[in-house]
Amino acid sequence: HSIIWPAILMALDLPLPKKVYGHGWLMFNNDKMSKSKGNIVDPFILCERYGVDALRYYMLREVPFGQDGNFTNEIFLKLRNSDLANDLGNLVSRVTAMVSQYFDGVIPAPTDSQEVDRQLIDMAEKMYPTVTSYMDEMRAPEALETVFKVIQRANKYIDECTPWILAKTDEGKERLKTVLYNLCESIRMSAVILQPFLTQTPSKIFAKLGIGEDMGLTGFDSLQKFGAKIDGLKVDKGEQLFQRIDIAKELKVMDDILEEQLKKAKQAKKEEKKVENTVTIEQIGIEDFAKVQLKVGKVLECKKVEKADKLLCSQIDVGEETPRTIVSGIAKYYTPEEMVGKQVIVVTNLKPAKLRGIESQGMILCAEDENGELALITPSKSVKAGSEVG
Repeated sequence: HSIIWPAILMALDLPLPKKVYGHGWLMFNNDKMSKSKGNIVDPFILCERYGVDALRYYMLREVPFGQDGNFTNEIFLKLRNSDLANDLGNLVSRVTAMVSQYFDGVIPAPTDSQEVDRQLIDMAEKMYPTVTSYMDEMRAPEALETVFKVIQRANKYIDECTPWILAKTDEGKERLKTVLYNLCESIRMSAVILQPFLTQTPSKIFAKLGIGEDMGLTGFDSLQKFGAKIDGLKVDKGEQLFQRIDIAKELKVMDDILEEQLKKAKQAKKEEKKVENTVTIEQIGIEDFAKVQLKVGKVLECKKVEKADKLLCSQIDVGEETPRTIVSGIAKYYTPEEMVGKQVIVVTNLKPAKLRGIESQGMILCAEDENGELALITPSKSVKAGSEVG
């Protein structure tokens, strides 16, 4: 990202990036994830079981940008229960239920205002600029915390205003209109800001509040001031946004899933090792084999190659006017003294290659056993140097 990508852009005469973003590692139970350990968290399993928004929320809320993040099943499930099910889901459910019960499902228009209203409204109005400033600095956890402070304040606002008591008198019901409107508007503003963070939940909230895409109530420009025209909209309580989870039971389920993943990882490693140890033999025709020229050679001289522990340099007579210089990686198995006088099999039509500055003009054939030990292939009896092998 910092070298190759800009170089390609320069070659194409395209604008260069002004910033390069880098993130930390994602750990599992404070341990680096590894296939061999089997502690891999499968995002597909998590999304299928708990919803994609729950996973997105955890990653954005718990992992500071640029730092290592730690994932644990327990913290993930607790956060889903506390923030998404208890705070957000419960708030939306309670408010839409009260609008349905007390005003036939129609969001009422506000009538009067009290100090307790002002506190909630101030927090809701400051939410958008605060979140924007945090996101300019890539501080997603703080941005989400800001939104959920408003959600938590709205839940507290319900307890402070006691709608179930207000609904018992005509005077109280008039006050209840303002309370429920303020709650619906706070939920709407929170859902608008949550759209970049949670991809599914905000649209479900809009549907519950009776807000359509063409009403101009779901864009950031609708957050400048508290008090959007949502009164008169028909709410739909519907299903809970997030069902509460029995954490103890789910942790057992997740442990079983992790154990299964570990078994699969071990099996995959075994299979991988099998493939590595399996020699695939490609069959060739006689015409291909005929291209390889093998001759018997006799080692006349041999010495170690300087500054190369594995290489020997041999002068080998293969029946030509002058001996060939051949460099071989066999110094671990043979000394120069052992090599001199030996008859070996040489590939004589191999393209020359330079090894440590020495041009090698062929290859000595060796066999390798299961332990990686090398042994020279030699004729069973002495034959004339230059005799063809075939």
